[in-house]
Amino acid sequence: MRDTMPVMDFDFRSIGLEPRDKQVYEALYHLEKGSLRAIAQATNLNRGTVYEVIKKLTGLGLVTFVQTGERRQYAAAQPETLLSIVRERREQLKHAEAAAETYVDTLEARYDASDAGYFARFYEGDEGIAAILRDVLQTVRTSTDKEYCVISSHRVSGFIYANFKNFSRQRVHAGIFVRVIADKLPRKRLVLAERRLLRSGQRDLNGYTVIYGDKTALISISDTNVLSAVVITDSGVANMQRLIFEQLWHTTA
Repeated sequence: MRDTMPVMDFDFRSIGLEPRDKQVYEALYHLEKGSLRAIAQATNLNRGTVYEVIKKLTGLGLVTFVQTGERRQYAAAQPETLLSIVRERREQLKHAEAAAETYVDTLEARYDASDAGYFARFYEGDEGIAAILRDVLQTVRTSTDKEYCVISSHRVSGFIYANFKNFSRQRVHAGIFVRVIADKLPRKRLVLAERRLLRSGQRDLNGYTVIYGDKTALISISDTNVLSAVVITDSGVANMQRLIFEQLWHTTA
């Protein structure tokens, strides 16, 4: 058996596997080699489950085996195999991203042609808001100034990113700057962002306005914490909202 020592954790779910897959791999790596029965005993999993996991890990190259007569002994591949899998998935994602961009462009061109005359779209729920956030990134990423503006109430902002946890990381990665006027400032400093405080007094505020490109998203939340929004695609409306934002920006701290 290999000596045990603390190691940095790695989430197998990031490569499409499950916690039990990691459990079997680590147990087998510690054993150096073993039968299904030995692995089941080491993991406290039933043999049927272990068999399915071993079959999956073998297909990925994380487990090998040696057949001697009717006996089969399994061994864990070297951990460097995990790096190979991650790199392979990264390349697959790059190709998928390129294909998705082409697909999205095609759909948007077709949608714009068939949707002429409509300039307001309605969204509801966490996934609806996530769709707006994806549109913010896509729209601002291709703009010249790579900046958008937000007027935010604390009540709504706490729910905005429920289905898009890594939005800020993607925003920063794309080099997008955001200016925010909010009724409550965060404790930690945000990257590529500037915030100013909106003094609301005793008023109960409910709203989140995003001004990006020629679009304005108006988001609100119900008493049961359900988000809803309307996105207006009109440069005149966006320019008016941006002018109001600039006037307010220069009067806040």
